[in-house]
Amino acid sequence: MKITNTEINRNLLISFGAESQAQSRYNCFAKRAIQEGYCQIADAFKHAADQEAIHLRCLFDILCDSRVPIIPAYRPCRSGATRDNLVAAAVEENYFNSQMYPEFADIADLEGLPGIADLFRSLAVAEYRHEETFLELLEEMTDSFYSFTVPTAFRSTAFLTALRATRVT
Repeated sequence: MKITNTEINRNLLISFGAESQAQSRYNCFAKRAIQEGYCQIADAFKHAADQEAIHLRCLFDILCDSRVPIIPAYRPCRSGATRDNLVAAAVEENYFNSQMYPEFADIADLEGLPGIADLFRSLAVAEYRHEETFLELLEEMTDSFYSFTVPTAFRSTAFLTALRATRVT
């Protein structure tokens, strides 16, 4: 597939960088949620990170097939409080699903690349689902079901993993 020197080439590289950054950021956010005792929210971040890895692989395969050099720029991942991380994740996912990927799909259509347009549209749907998940978790954070206090001495990953395994979902 020849896509070098097209707008889609640029968009694929932007998407590759965005998905890679989202995967890393969500892994950081999951660690922070565990530290704060929000194990179910950590699971949601880990699940989203795993899905971003799938998106990343689809984009990587297209970029490798087209022999486009991959040189994404990475923003540092700064993990805040879990509530702030949920807000940041929802805002980013909203941008991806409502602006970036729909625009990229339209450009792919104009460039005669319907398969890539379909990929961008499917990524928009997935990112919309991520946004919904993060907003639902944010809404439910006030529910004591998600929040519990763990003494600092017991905030090890092993302890929290064992505690999570005993919680009824």
